Amino acid sequence: MTKLIKYFIPFVFCLFAMPNLLADKGFWHPAFLPDSIVEYIEEEGDITLENIYNADSLNSLNNYVVYLNNGYTASLISKSGLLLCPYDAIKPYINSVDSLKNGFLAEEIYYEKPIYNLSAFFDNKPDSVRFDDIRLVYAPSLSLAEPNIKNQYSKDKYNANFVLLRIYADRDNKHSNYNNINQPYVTDSCLTIARHYPNEDDFVFYMGYPNISERNLSSINIYERIQLEDSAKLIGYQFLTDSAICFSHKEIAEIKNKKETLIYPTLVKEKQEKENEFRVWAANHEIFESALRYANNVTFMRKYLAERRKSGFLYNLSQTIFDKSVILSMGEILVTMTEENKMTMYAELAKLYEIYNPEREKLVLKQMLEFYKTHCDSIFLPNVYSEIDLKYKGNIDKYLDKLFKKSFVTNEKRFNKYLDNPKEEVFNQDMMIVLSKDILKHKTLVYNYFHSFDEDMEKAYKLYTEGCLILNSDFYHAPDADYSLRMGYGTVSSHRNNPSFTVSAISYLGDINVVSILEGEALDSLTYSQLTDADSIRTSFLTTCDAPLFRMGEPVFNLKGEIIGMLTSGNEEAELNNYMYHESFRTIATDINYLMYLLDNAEADNILNEIILGEEEKIIDIEYFTPVDSLLIPNDSLMILNDSLLMLNDSLRALNDSLMINADSVAIDSLQVRS
Repeated sequence: MTKLIKYFIPFVFCLFAMPNLLADKGFWHPAFLPDSIVEYIEEEGDITLENIYNADSLNSLNNYVVYLNNGYTASLISKSGLLLCPYDAIKPYINSVDSLKNGFLAEEIYYEKPIYNLSAFFDNKPDSVRFDDIRLVYAPSLSLAEPNIKNQYSKDKYNANFVLLRIYADRDNKHSNYNNINQPYVTDSCLTIARHYPNEDDFVFYMGYPNISERNLSSINIYERIQLEDSAKLIGYQFLTDSAICFSHKEIAEIKNKKETLIYPTLVKEKQEKENEFRVWAANHEIFESALRYANNVTFMRKYLAERRKSGFLYNLSQTIFDKSVILSMGEILVTMTEENKMTMYAELAKLYEIYNPEREKLVLKQMLEFYKTHCDSIFLPNVYSEIDLKYKGNIDKYLDKLFKKSFVTNEKRFNKYLDNPKEEVFNQDMMIVLSKDILKHKTLVYNYFHSFDEDMEKAYKLYTEGCLILNSDFYHAPDADYSLRMGYGTVSSHRNNPSFTVSAISYLGDINVVSILEGEALDSLTYSQLTDADSIRTSFLTTCDAPLFRMGEPVFNLKGEIIGMLTSGNEEAELNNYMYHESFRTIATDINYLMYLLDNAEADNILNEIILGEEEKIIDIEYFTPVDSLLIPNDSLMILNDSLLMLNDSLRALNDSLMINADSVAIDSLQVRS
């Protein structure tokens, strides 16, 4: 009867018991999950921490969460080695398993296709058991896996971003390389698929092997790694687009979006605020040696940033623009050629000569030299500019006219003639070779100057990180992700993208604009009627789970320990999740309902029959005003919200061990009791 009441008023418990002591922040080692979260899971769910993670048990969930050698996480969902993982995880191997444009379904075991060089580990440790025979079982069509749907509020809400793989083993159920006599790997148990799906505000948790994160990076590190590089790229890409080289407008738009939206400003602002808090904490530390050790590190890092900002910008700018010149690429190949790599280099040169256009290259190189001079300090200016000023009176056109007329690199016939009788003196005096050496020397000079501060920067950063771990000791057991087994938690949650629009927590297949999609020949594996009738088919849901967004696949569980989805992506705000946590971040889980729907639609009974489903909730309908002689409820199992129970006259009697309800005087309107 306790279980009946638990399902009778489930929302009451969720409403008051949701943990508020900690944000959904952190990639926790499962053994060190916060006590408040463990207590909540065990009180409100049908699972204990022992069931979730136990290093010595073979029946806990962690035994069925698998690490793939390409960095993705997979889930064991059958006793016959069936793995669920993101479609993204097999994209590099698609050529080896034939084209998957129209999807793939192995109707029998012997049709499953091997994926070479992909391995699975049941624990990402040096002594972990490794399985190298992995085969493809099911993949949706490309139009479903990566539909051409423009979605400005969150990414990949409608992607069928999943595939099913299978682990194969030898006849002793041991590791084996691919062999056509291998058999599906057999286990005694596996993860179960939920029959029922989460709603908004439901508690969820994930387990897996998230990629590298760097939450302790300072605003200085962020500036150099992201903003400095992107600023140089943005200027360089815009120049290339405006010049004779047509560059992708998509690249420019993405950088602008990061610079102009809340991503950069929020990231840098939060980092700077934490650094200022750190400085105050360090300066006022009660131990003098600690104050001396940590107080000046932020100041030092900011000083070093100012010293090397210009050189870092110029290095990234030179990499961006000069590397797009065909003729400069040819010159650099010749300058860096050795006896060991010359055959490969000559093959690369042949490819470049096929696309080489002298007139176009002369124009591009002129624009590059003029453009770079306006952005480069004289201290870092390549020597070619001095030569142009002295010999050609600053006229770049005259310099380039002579270069393209005389250099053996700028004409394929002259190049072949040089190869017939190569001379070191001719090589070293060639104008294109001289220019290529000058550009390479310039890049090296700027690079070396930039990295001359590395040792001091590294020392200051290590001390800053060390101090942060002391200051933020509450999260000591949720350090940066490093591909080791981690656990995170959160809720299914909508997101207010801007004041006028809220992104729903749940996405449905029926939400797609069917007409425009079909006209674009996307989702062609589903018919119009199937799409329009799919209002109840869930494709994804948003969660507040904190997880890096690179090479995902972590299974998402409900409070029964059943899989309800798989982390595959995130909203735009979460792009910089590797560097910080923010309440606006949402991770996107592909809903398990979508996978089951597509398998059913494909009549994949062979797969559906081996997947283990969770227990089905039993619903007992009590008719209106049905007489009930007595309803006995244990004293500790009933929780009643204030004003939620209407008592007619004096007919409700509460006894010490039971609650007796006189059915003649209590009207029960549409009561559902779940066991």
